[in-house]
Amino acid sequence: MRRVAVMGLLMGLIIGTGCAMNAHWHRPGVSVEQKRVDRSRCTAMASYKQQQYIIDNPVPYGGTAEERLGASLGISAASVAVFDLAFGNCLRTLGYYEISKKEALAIAKNAKKRSAQPRHQGSQTQRDSRHAKPRYMPPSAVPPNYRYRGSTNSIQEACDDAERRCKGECSSATITDQHTYKEITWSDFDGKCEDACRAGKRACEDEDDRTDACYYFKKRCNSNCPNDVYDWNAGEYLLFTNAEDACEDACRSGHRWCD
Repeated sequence: MRRVAVMGLLMGLIIGTGCAMNAHWHRPGVSVEQKRVDRSRCTAMASYKQQQYIIDNPVPYGGTAEERLGASLGISAASVAVFDLAFGNCLRTLGYYEISKKEALAIAKNAKKRSAQPRHQGSQTQRDSRHAKPRYMPPSAVPPNYRYRGSTNSIQEACDDAERRCKGECSSATITDQHTYKEITWSDFDGKCEDACRAGKRACEDEDDRTDACYYFKKRCNSNCPNDVYDWNAGEYLLFTNAEDACEDACRSGHRWCD
């Protein structure tokens, strides 16, 4: 009877693997499909970490059956913690943060309200405006060396545009290992680079003069660029990469769009 109870507890721990998966994670401006992809990637990475931990910590052969069962119970509990930590860290590097159930319900409710709003064709003026020349080009359409001077945008809009352009460059950057010259296809670079863009935007918003705002965007962004990346495929930090240069390129691109 005692053994059955212990086995039940052990199975409960195994089934409870990934408590972080049951938490509510949020990243503004991300589609439901992208969230599903990100969770799948992080689940796969965390499962790999958990399996490696179990392989590296086998149950000892010596001792009684209860002692071996107790050791197995401890390893299973520890593997759950390994999974949770890896899964949470993975989502955080992608820009997610944990929210309460109440906040998650409020976000879902607002999204449902927006989707329920009727979509009108609009007036003739609105329809004609769809074909009018935009006030400024979207960041994705701006050439790398383009300098958008003489803009009538406010400082806030300039800071927003700089951050948007900077983040776009982060997601399109190619990161390589400087030792092997191989591309690093899955790392935490995007999240770290976007953090640098956000830091630049905060510095930009603190200034009253547009020229100073754009200058401090670039300066703060550069100072927050990462000098290492975590390679999820290799499971290790890499110090000798082009991550810092790629991030600084993104900061310069945001500065050109702001200036």
